[in-house]
Amino acid sequence: MLGLCELFKYLYIKYMATLNEQCKFIANTIREFLNEDQTNIKIPKAKKSFLYHGSSIKNLESIKNTGLIPDFGDVVKGTTGYGYYMDDDYYNSEDKVEGVLFFSDNPETWSYSHFGGTPNINEAILVIIKKNETVFKKVGDHVYDMLGNKVDSINYNRYDYLSVDNIPPFIENGDYFSFDEQEPFDILYGERLIGFLKQFS
Repeated sequence: MLGLCELFKYLYIKYMATLNEQCKFIANTIREFLNEDQTNIKIPKAKKSFLYHGSSIKNLESIKNTGLIPDFGDVVKGTTGYGYYMDDDYYNSEDKVEGVLFFSDNPETWSYSHFGGTPNINEAILVIIKKNETVFKKVGDHVYDMLGNKVDSINYNRYDYLSVDNIPPFIENGDYFSFDEQEPFDILYGERLIGFLKQFS
């Protein structure tokens, strides 16, 4: 039978061991949380209300911090229409927008993240947004909002209006586009992007 001192020693060692194990568990949990990659985050289900924007992994932190900001990227600058648009002889400077965002209803748009290079899914991100009143679609010579209504002008930046006749020429038939900043619903890359794309294979 244990003496009183031995009993206290036994309980003390057992208690400290238990506390140590608890501390290790807490530390490991925090470490896993801080180092968590996207494999531990739920993959969203594809929805008709989603639109997609492909970008490079190098833009990940910027998009996380500020969302999607309209600009003229390499894809746009590589078009003939961009040259006409920037020429004041063809387009009035007062009717020009400072940038545009393009979207697709097809998640394969991730491949546009490597304009001029070989697409590498490990270096790409796919930004998901929900359709909203600041996104439009060009169909032929007409422009429609996300409710299917034909529009004659586009309200952007809250107060500015642009006639459909003056939209940039590099916006083509079938394009979803916006002149406004967009808040991502989700940003997919790595294993989550690969897992998400499996829904379409």
